[in-house]
Amino acid sequence: MPKQRNESAPSSADEPPFSARPFGPSEERGAAATEVGLRLRIVEEPLTAHNVAIVFTALTDLYTKLVLLKREMVGDLVYFTQTHDPSYYVDTPLTISSLTQNSPVSIVLNVGPAIGKALESIIDAVALTPARLKAAKLANEQIVQHARAQRAEAQARGVNLEAASYLALEQARVDAEREALKLERERLELHEQRLRVTLQTARMITDMMAPKTAADAREMIAQSLLPEIMQLRAARGLIVDRDHPRKLA
Repeated sequence: MPKQRNESAPSSADEPPFSARPFGPSEERGAAATEVGLRLRIVEEPLTAHNVAIVFTALTDLYTKLVLLKREMVGDLVYFTQTHDPSYYVDTPLTISSLTQNSPVSIVLNVGPAIGKALESIIDAVALTPARLKAAKLANEQIVQHARAQRAEAQARGVNLEAASYLALEQARVDAEREALKLERERLELHEQRLRVTLQTARMITDMMAPKTAADAREMIAQSLLPEIMQLRAARGLIVDRDHPRKLA
């Protein structure tokens, strides 16, 4: 039976207090869940078990958190975030109605309308779609090639100038180090930009699922969603399948 934390009772890390609260037939679990399918694809060639595991682990934990959030079970959300208590996977199971075995993998998840929209929004915002994956790979290749070219040029300049001037050789080394620092800054800026997008996405989902929650609590909730959203960002080729008619509205 699903559990809801008793906020009035003292908390305990070993044995937190809960009060029973079953799901109603019109909530995310139950009749509504069987009527809505969120269709996803994993476009990866070759398909790897590691990538599939990342996708399903992140989706399962994120779904559990969103169900607790929709139920306004913030205490349980915090507890699950800290412990990943396996009983929540039984209480709020993410069920799969369809799964192909070929590549690309096609998945249909049984979710309610609100959580379906939230998951779709997250995947659209942060997941590495084939186009984004190709662009990211190209950008990384360009950075590596540029760095190699700069090193080769610095080495060539060093060999040519070494006989003529020690100072010129040192200047070549300084230029190479300066270029390396510039590339490192670019990598850090890209990483920071991705983190900003991830946090913005978490805040957007929190506002969508818990609009009446106090601002400080919403920020805490957004932070609790970050690990799974970052996992989905790391997944390769996960996209929302819009080739089939869906019913998320």
